[in-house]
Amino acid sequence: MQTYKEIVREIFTFKLTEHELLAKGEEAGELHRDILDKEYKLSILKKERKAEIDKIRADFNHLMKIIDKKEEDRQVDVVKIFDFEKKMVSFVFSGEVLRERPMDNYETQIQFDPLKMNNIAPQL
Repeated sequence: MQTYKEIVREIFTFKLTEHELLAKGEEAGELHRDILDKEYKLSILKKERKAEIDKIRADFNHLMKIIDKKEEDRQVDVVKIFDFEKKMVSFVFSGEVLRERPMDNYETQIQFDPLKMNNIAPQL
């Protein structure tokens, strides 16, 4: 009987030895730790990105409200004028009175402070 032989690569099932089984268990443990580490890092990244998106969304909504109202609040230097006869405080910007309100008790006492009363109001 004539035979022919060649070497080929095929997959067959083999029982693991104790040593091989321990090595596979260690490898599985390392992979599981890697999975947990990557999942934790992913959750941190998601939280960071969500916070970034929330801030951008808040900025966008704020800007849309300004556009809708066609006006915005701005911090500016104004002249604060105390009218002791009328007991009113005026806030003047570029020659325009932006707001007037009644003086509070502290402000009515300013007229009795010679250091403040000798101060000339700045011109804006």
